[in-house]
Amino acid sequence: MLGFLQPDGWSFSITSAIKPPNTHTQKQPMKKTLLAFSLLAATASAGFAGESTYQQVQTIAETQPSLYRAGELQIDAFGAYGITSSGNTELLDDDTAGGGIGFNYFFSRWFGIGAEGSLFDTDGDILGTASVNLFLRAPIGESGFAFYGFGGAGVTFNADDLDSDDFSDARDRLEDDDDARDSDDVLFIAHAGVGMEYRFSPNFGIFSDARYTFVERGDSDFGLVRAGLRFVF
Repeated sequence: MLGFLQPDGWSFSITSAIKPPNTHTQKQPMKKTLLAFSLLAATASAGFAGESTYQQVQTIAETQPSLYRAGELQIDAFGAYGITSSGNTELLDDDTAGGGIGFNYFFSRWFGIGAEGSLFDTDGDILGTASVNLFLRAPIGESGFAFYGFGGAGVTFNADDLDSDDFSDARDRLEDDDDARDSDDVLFIAHAGVGMEYRFSPNFGIFSDARYTFVERGDSDFGLVRAGLRFVF
């Protein structure tokens, strides 16, 4: 309030109500704008970070070698257990144990070929088998497990006499039909089976399978179960 004294003794006053500007009201739009920019920046940052993390995970997944792949060369070392039907001991004794080695090559992740040889102790005689196989494999993603089916054909022979004339001409082999284990007998076989494999790494795994073997001489069929180690290159 301002007062003035006039010469005639009268006085008057002027009241000035000068209100300061409302800074609080002016700051609110500014705060809202800054908050909006902050949220946008945080959202964009999170989006870029998420995309970067996804790309890193995707890159790692792409560079990690598959457990099952095309071009595999495999070497198998296995134990085998032969099972014959009741009373059928023409070729294998009941519950005959043996073992062998195998070599496989997979042209693709699913399809391969192989060759194997096995030996069995049959009541003092050593029975041998040699065969070739076709494989159809179904890996379960990258879990390490794979199921496979296979079939093949080959021969069985008395390994005590690998110099048998029948190895020169297998078609002239049936000179002693009374004994399927005779060194002069080389019998044709065919088989079909299924199996399962587990890979600890792309280069090493274990496997087990079962097959039924059809022998040229009808009373000599047998089942075979294998379990072993698989080395992959």
